[in-house]
Amino acid sequence: MATNRHEGYADGDPDGIAAEVARALDDAGLGVTPTAVSPDGDPVVQVIVRVPETTRERWKKAAAAKGVSMAEFVRDATDERAGDLLDCRHQSVRKYPWATICNGCGTRL
Repeated sequence: MATNRHEGYADGDPDGIAAEVARALDDAGLGVTPTAVSPDGDPVVQVIVRVPETTRERWKKAAAAKGVSMAEFVRDATDERAGDLLDCRHQSVRKYPWATICNGCGTRL
């Protein structure tokens, strides 16, 4: 097992060019950063979304109005929407003398 991440190139890089490029980038402060991790310990992955320029500018203005980065704004908005779809908040219920049942997910409350 390689102890230095540049040593891992030995098998697929017989001339050592990739390892040298990686070292040069690291020395210049441009190397690959370690995988980001969220506060709950999950690895962070990148999601690319294509939108019209007008939509991007609208999101950018909304993020500025909220005082957050556009990336954080989009993350929060999509996570909130996913929660609305996936995590029932039991807002509509049927009440019986023996039970209260959520109309959204059928859970007995």
